[in-house]
Amino acid sequence: MGGAVGPYAAPDILSALRGRLRRWLLREKDYQQRIVGEKTVVAVEAESSHLLVRLNKLLEQPEYQDLAEVVYARVFQSVPLAELAKERHVAPITLQRSLQQFTMKHLL
Repeated sequence: MGGAVGPYAAPDILSALRGRLRRWLLREKDYQQRIVGEKTVVAVEAESSHLLVRLNKLLEQPEYQDLAEVVYARVFQSVPLAELAKERHVAPITLQRSLQQFTMKHLL
């Protein structure tokens, strides 16, 4: 009977090992995401504060005030582009192009 258990036990042992390995890999993946997430949050906060300083300077200049407000609304308040375009009575694609040009010229 001891010999008959071996062949039948092998798939169970392999299944158990796969389960343990899978759980270990998931824990490692979760840990890595948390570490990267923490570093990303710090980097985003630093970048955001730099962007905020530049936006505040642009808000003081009347010719850039509207687009600076739109950038602030999109980045910091997560207002949808379609909503901002509707408020300004322009097509979303037109506003998007204006934002891209403004960002490239004044923020990057």
